Amino acid sequence: MNKKRVEQLVSVVIPCYNSEKTIIPCLESVCGQDYVPIEIIVVNDGSKDKSAEVIADFINKNSCPCKIILHSTQNAGPSSARNTGIELANGEFIAFLDADDQWLPGKLSRQMKLFAQEPQLAMIGANHPSGAAKKQDGSWTPIPLKKLLFKNYFQTSSVIVRAAQLPAAPFRIEQKYSEDYDLWLRLAVKNQLALIHSPATADTRLPYAGSGLSSRIWEMERGELSNYKRLRQRKEISAYDLLKSSSFSMLKFFIRLVKLFTRK
Repeated sequence: MNKKRVEQLVSVVIPCYNSEKTIIPCLESVCGQDYVPIEIIVVNDGSKDKSAEVIADFINKNSCPCKIILHSTQNAGPSSARNTGIELANGEFIAFLDADDQWLPGKLSRQMKLFAQEPQLAMIGANHPSGAAKKQDGSWTPIPLKKLLFKNYFQTSSVIVRAAQLPAAPFRIEQKYSEDYDLWLRLAVKNQLALIHSPATADTRLPYAGSGLSSRIWEMERGELSNYKRLRQRKEISAYDLLKSSSFSMLKFFIRLVKLFTRK
């Protein structure tokens, strides 16, 4: 084990399903951070490949300055895996990372520095790298609920949240699309969220790529609309806010469809 200082604040939660080809670069990107978390919790979500063996081998090599916990479950989806990881976590903060993503150097230290400077913040995240803004100067922008209703600003693998602010079973396991956005919206109702203008991940995946694209876009849209509907049912937004956010969401959906079919 190297002599990097282990910070007793952050637990990293990584859901893993059939990720034998990507999980090692993912783990290395965490172990290489200059701000070392207290633990990395990898939840093996019933993988059918050699993910568990690959992770166990990495752990046995003891090449990481923090503890790595491998917890295996039956396959129940990424939301269930994240919830399991959160339950096992000991950190004051929870950082999310997907098994096929990688953090850029300095990601944790930049965000934790902002938490120290702005203790009122409950969550800090960054944009998806494929849609990142030109502004990358380390500054930050508050993202209140009224703003978040019209755009999901946060890539899941960039997010760090105060564990004490998370609700029970944070991710809705019955929701297959836009479940991360659902959690950000619920957090924004009573908490302050921030978007940091700083690179977070080296993920090169496109948000809309692959086969069955049009059906997945519709499923994502349905998930987004259901998020707004639940906010209204809980009386956390007005009927007017529901109308505006849903209408704008549908407009974006139709624009995506037009772009999709004009490419064919």
